[in-house]
Amino acid sequence: GACSSPPPEMTMQRAAVIGCLALAAGQSVASFDNMRAARIHTAITKEDTSGVYVDSIAMPTPGKGEVLIEVHTSSVNPVDWKLAEQGLYITPSQLGADVSGVVVGVGTGCSRLQVNDEVWSDVGYSGLLPGAHGNGAWAEYVTVAEEIVSKKPTSLPHSMAGALPLVALTAYQSMVTAGAPWDPNSNISV
Repeated sequence: GACSSPPPEMTMQRAAVIGCLALAAGQSVASFDNMRAARIHTAITKEDTSGVYVDSIAMPTPGKGEVLIEVHTSSVNPVDWKLAEQGLYITPSQLGADVSGVVVGVGTGCSRLQVNDEVWSDVGYSGLLPGAHGNGAWAEYVTVAEEIVSKKPTSLPHSMAGALPLVALTAYQSMVTAGAPWDPNSNISV
């Protein structure tokens, strides 16, 4: 069931921030059976964000090739609220693309990451596709394909790392589109 719903006069950006803060401020989960997640239940507008709730839902289990991440931080990107405003999510879906946290479980077939690895990722928008599990990062835990998760740079605290994945991907895609010259085997730091 729903824990809370923001007042209709709030903008989506404020609702998203409050949803993230509600997750961060709450008590830790008493068992590994359930967790809290900010989810969209109905299309919203800038004037009416009442379709976003912090729900208690079943804890995800990593499938083949997936890791389970305990979320330390996430962020709010313009695309988060734009997709929600346009009613493009399959409902209910967890929101949020960026994650920084710690691996607490690995599925079969994972070989690169291990439990206790500090990681970051753009989890994508699986809530847009029919049959997807809508596994967004505005939750206490999230499962993500190992192939799109990287170890977090040790120089970045989780608070910063959780704000970078989608922004960095957008910057990288802009450089590719603009034809930036580089060796295809090089690492790019954005």
